[in-house]
Amino acid sequence: EWLGALNRRICENVGRDARNRQVGHSYLMEKGEPISSLSSFSQVVQDEIIPLLEEYCYEDYSILETVLGRELIDVQRQMIRHEIFEDSRLVEAGVFVRAMSRISKDGSDLIPAVIQGSKVSEENENDFCDDPHED
Repeated sequence: EWLGALNRRICENVGRDARNRQVGHSYLMEKGEPISSLSSFSQVVQDEIIPLLEEYCYEDYSILETVLGRELIDVQRQMIRHEIFEDSRLVEAGVFVRAMSRISKDGSDLIPAVIQGSKVSEENENDFCDDPHED
């Protein structure tokens, strides 16, 4: 669900050829299995997905904010709020989890299995593995 919502935001905001710039499910896989820890998910978002989206948006932080949300993007300072990933107080307070949940249209709890550090169930596994080109 989270990946689908992110890809919808990309298609709606990135502009020309956005459909070909969607984020694939392989970013959320480790050794052939869905990511199963919050720290791994956080690292992928910070180290792989955000830089990819910065490139797609030509570092236009207002577009990045529309795609990723205010919690992650500081438009005035033209920067990513990396403290959400690095400050243990913010991580423990759930700021990162809330920011990721807000990417979904309904803001529902999108990553409960990851938060608990458990394996993603087979039922939820398909949510991470949808073909980004299907809609």
